[in-house]
Amino acid sequence: PVEQFSEKAYQDLLWHTLLRGHDSFFLWCLHEELEKEVALVHEVYAKSMPYTEYIQKGIPIDQYVPGAPGPVISGLRLGNKALIKRTDFNQSPERLTIAVSETESIEIPADFDTGILPVSITATEPSWIESSFPIGFYEFPKDDSTLIDMAKAGINLVRCNNENDLDRVQALDMKGWMAMSVQEGLTNNLMQRASDHWNHPALAVWEGPDEIIWTFTAYSFLKERAGFTREDWNNQKTIAVQYAESVGPDLLARMQESINWLKRNDPHQRPFWINEAADSDAFYARGYVDSIDIVGCDYYAVRSTGTDLTSIGRLTERWDAIGKGRPVWMVLQGFSWHALRDDRQRQYPSFSQSRFMAYDAIVHGAQGLLYWGTETIDDPMFRQSLYAITSELAAIEHYLKKTNRSSVRARIIPDLFEPESIGIKAILGSHETDSLLILVNKDTHRHLGVEIQGLEALNGQRLHLLYGQEMQIPDQGSFITRMQANEVKIFATDPSLAKGTREGRSFTDKTE
Repeated sequence: PVEQFSEKAYQDLLWHTLLRGHDSFFLWCLHEELEKEVALVHEVYAKSMPYTEYIQKGIPIDQYVPGAPGPVISGLRLGNKALIKRTDFNQSPERLTIAVSETESIEIPADFDTGILPVSITATEPSWIESSFPIGFYEFPKDDSTLIDMAKAGINLVRCNNENDLDRVQALDMKGWMAMSVQEGLTNNLMQRASDHWNHPALAVWEGPDEIIWTFTAYSFLKERAGFTREDWNNQKTIAVQYAESVGPDLLARMQESINWLKRNDPHQRPFWINEAADSDAFYARGYVDSIDIVGCDYYAVRSTGTDLTSIGRLTERWDAIGKGRPVWMVLQGFSWHALRDDRQRQYPSFSQSRFMAYDAIVHGAQGLLYWGTETIDDPMFRQSLYAITSELAAIEHYLKKTNRSSVRARIIPDLFEPESIGIKAILGSHETDSLLILVNKDTHRHLGVEIQGLEALNGQRLHLLYGQEMQIPDQGSFITRMQANEVKIFATDPSLAKGTREGRSFTDKTE
């Protein structure tokens, strides 16, 4: 026989139902049970009468019901107060804080049952993402030695799949992100996965489905699945447009519902990030942007068939525009295309190329960098070259936060026969009393006269070229330097910032 509810558990259920927006109860029972059943329901109604205004006008607080025994919270909010019901299912109760918006929360005492509680403005310190510059790897190694090497190299964010992964990164003072299949809608699996992990201190960010807009607009496999090509989509052929219209709106609605639920219920209000393909459709991407916190794309510019390094900066600005100013995380190349495609020859990015792509993203506004494909690396020196870059970035991460940096002007003084230029991109970062200047030559030719202007605050101070010998002292707000093709220069008032590992900085693919 099925074990029956206790009277208290039954009445608790009625309270939770009432405080989740139900307007009435419909009772069915056997005739001989009627007297008892009506009495139990009537007691709940009677005790709810003092809260009539909340029940009639209150807005339900969307709180997740866990799949396993744990605290269950229901409530109706009215203004800056809420009618709350708490049930702990025989667990040792603890004080709880539930988020009711991105800036508001409710503190629920351990011994609380039912009553009115205030809604408070959440006093929060900056999150890890707000106070750090994410340097990430998609790769999660099975062996601890590789993970330790990653941590030593300044990598601070790794893709995790379960609690054990989060435990391992926490032990190394790293953070993790977790992918959520929000495109499938608000499923039980999604809610359970979220609730199983959202209290883990190493979890920093949620991730949505990778390149999701690409999958129903310009994905190469759509030729087999839907009968049109990427070129058909680019030319806006009817078959491609109609297919996207048949998939996109419902998909976006499912994503928005799931993301909004997750952001309401995650007690730590973590940000949500979606990575897209470089040219994912701007119109459809805008369909979910208002539900998320971080945008970005992946692009792998070094190929044996041709290289276009400066696309990284342009794409950073593209996703800044699509994201309406939200932080942009760029996913960069951690592999050679030969590991993925039989028709490609080996061509790993050199250290200089990888360094250029990283700083090209940064000077165009990227607020996080991640590397994809590193699990396919078959040349350990290429991995070491990536570690040289990540350790270099980690040493200056405080200067890379958007709130700590500003643009400065870089003016090219051309030679007689100097070709047309894209130019030099420059930003100035500050942290406490020190400054850091990043210069990126976006041209494939040298400039022997580059004037950096707007440095009046640094007049008379020594600017040391990190990982080099040059030293400049701004005078009347400027100085002149020289830059080789696609060169990156970083000047700092603090020369000790050159803490990146030296091994790997000379890496060039042996096939070049």
